[in-house]
Amino acid sequence: MTSTSVDPGGSAVRFVIQAAIWGSRFTLISVAVRAVSPSLVVLSRLALAATVLLALAGWRHAALVRGRSLWLHTAVAAALGNVVPYVFLTYGERTTAAGTAGVLIGATPLLTLALGVVAVRDTPPSVHTFVGFGTAFAGLVLVIGPHGGGWAPSPGMLLCLGAAVSYAAGYVYVRRFLTRPGTSALGAAASQLVAALALQAILTPVLGWHIGVVHPDAAMALVLLGLLGTGYATVLYFRLIADLGAARAAAVDYLVPVFAVLFGVLVSGEHLGASVIAGAVLILSGMAIGEGRVSFRRFAGGRCVDL
Repeated sequence: MTSTSVDPGGSAVRFVIQAAIWGSRFTLISVAVRAVSPSLVVLSRLALAATVLLALAGWRHAALVRGRSLWLHTAVAAALGNVVPYVFLTYGERTTAAGTAGVLIGATPLLTLALGVVAVRDTPPSVHTFVGFGTAFAGLVLVIGPHGGGWAPSPGMLLCLGAAVSYAAGYVYVRRFLTRPGTSALGAAASQLVAALALQAILTPVLGWHIGVVHPDAAMALVLLGLLGTGYATVLYFRLIADLGAARAAAVDYLVPVFAVLFGVLVSGEHLGASVIAGAVLILSGMAIGEGRVSFRRFAGGRCVDL
């Protein structure tokens, strides 16, 4: 008899690997952009990732999206969820530490929740939503604000934060226009990467490109960013969703900033100030509160009541 039960140990390992891969992307970008222009980093990343997803979709007979309307929505989702954030993040990391970029991108889930309340309006805002967003916002102020004794966020940090906003808008757009019963998640993901690759191929000559002296570490970073950090990570995330469900799999976002900081320190020798660390704690706490993972309670009539 064949068991279909999920191995908790294997799922836990995949959960940590997923967070580590996503967290490593920020350091890989910072290494790659030293030798190759940001536009080419994004183009190569998308080309390698699309190759992985198309190969897997073909192997599993997962159909790409069909019809002009669906491809148009997919192109918009690709712009919001891939092209714009990848470009913003890659340009931003030319002047922003990988760990700091990871912390700023860590605000994406709560930004998604906030945009979803406004745009989708199927989930009314709660006390958790407001308190969580306020807590995370305070964390963002700490991360991008205090520099040299004044509040002066760098353009690079603002680009990284803009990437987080674009990611959030992309998630909300997909939820609103592309989440349909019977749609292959793998086919939809492969279609989105194909659309993103086409858009970036058009955008790259406009942004300009150059290739400097590509040392082995930069070449390896480019390959790992595309194949592992984007292509394989997408496949692994689908496996996590199948094992744990979408809500529990999404909790991987709590570990990504931790790994981003860890890789930045260990690989690139980055030093993050106290304000960045404190901001990261507030952002992660805000995520936990906003998603309802932390309950507020008050005493009423001698008993504890959820708010």
